Amino acid sequence: MKERSQILIRHYTALARRVVTWVGLSSIVLAMLVPLQAYAYSQVTSRSAVVGESAPSAQTTYTVNWTTPSSEPTATQDVQFQICTSPLQGSCSLVTGATFVGGAFAAGSSSAHFTSGWSQGTGGNCGIPSTTAYCIIDASGVSLGASTAQTVVVNTVTNPSTPNQEYYLQITTYSATNNTGLLDYGAIALGTGTTLAVTANVQESLLFTVGSTNCTTGTGPVNVGTGGNNVLTAGTTSGAYSYECVNTNASHGYQLAYIATQAGAPCPNGGTNGAFTNCLGTSHDFYDATTATSFTTGTGAAPDGDYFGMDIVANTGNVNGDSATLTGNNPTGGVAPTYDSGGAYSTTDKFAWAHNAVTNLAHEASGPTATTTYQSTYEAQAGSLTPSGQYKVDIDYLCTSTY
Repeated sequence: MKERSQILIRHYTALARRVVTWVGLSSIVLAMLVPLQAYAYSQVTSRSAVVGESAPSAQTTYTVNWTTPSSEPTATQDVQFQICTSPLQGSCSLVTGATFVGGAFAAGSSSAHFTSGWSQGTGGNCGIPSTTAYCIIDASGVSLGASTAQTVVVNTVTNPSTPNQEYYLQITTYSATNNTGLLDYGAIALGTGTTLAVTANVQESLLFTVGSTNCTTGTGPVNVGTGGNNVLTAGTTSGAYSYECVNTNASHGYQLAYIATQAGAPCPNGGTNGAFTNCLGTSHDFYDATTATSFTTGTGAAPDGDYFGMDIVANTGNVNGDSATLTGNNPTGGVAPTYDSGGAYSTTDKFAWAHNAVTNLAHEASGPTATTTYQSTYEAQAGSLTPSGQYKVDIDYLCTSTY
């Protein structure tokens, strides 16, 4: 009996082993035969998304690029884009603030396969634009071709609202218009930035300089006589220059003017304030005029035959007996100015002078200007009866910008 019992034990143990073996093999075969869940046919490559503006909550354009797999046997009817917190297929959670609502498919800006026949999805097919998804369809189906670059442009997509937020754009293609018949898939990592304001202030600027040698050097005096002793000879005209430069960013330009006074050192023996007057000897003022005046050599105002004046334009040189080098120049550089005072200071070979009153010379009103250089020409002539002495006048140039 004991031997029979042992035989039975060995028999059933072997049988159990065979059953276990066949169950294991069956499980393996079944695992091989049962179809797995259908994921993407293949992953798209060379995928990228150019976002027109990365600022949080910006409404912008998404230009989505990808290349189809090397084998693409089935026509595509549906392309879906999703903005998600994950790049994993089949997983898409809302990214705060992001939405495709209001998005618009730009067929004309997309690649050739999408320029005609495709339209934005609706509730009757792949769905209307939502906070996470946007799709376009072509019910006829289009073969996108193998290893072919594709581009789809969607306007007015709203970015996530969180600064420096990482998020993902998923691309999925389907063989049917209702997001079924999965073909290809790919995901793209994107990120919002932070809008940085780069700021600076530009102050109102008026760079106005005056000099007797040029615009930046020479404080005078401006000697209108000749020789080392600065002498005016009866009947012979002579003169000198000064320079005024204006540079401003004023939106309505500037006004150049002058005022003639004896403010520097009033003449002890009188004379007219602002005239070219004798400060050492008999009180006497040189003749002048507030209008453009041409003087003939040796025949200034009676009875003394002297005169004094200024202009700010080019002269012919050697006029009325002056030196051939005393020609002057028109304003140069910057915006061409408009002359004032009825042309009193802007008429070639004519000169004017005003006493102790702000007198406008020229202006520019069109806006900011680069440096404009003025050259003022002073001309003087003594007459045969002009009292001897030391003559002087002080001139202050004024420049006012208008913003």
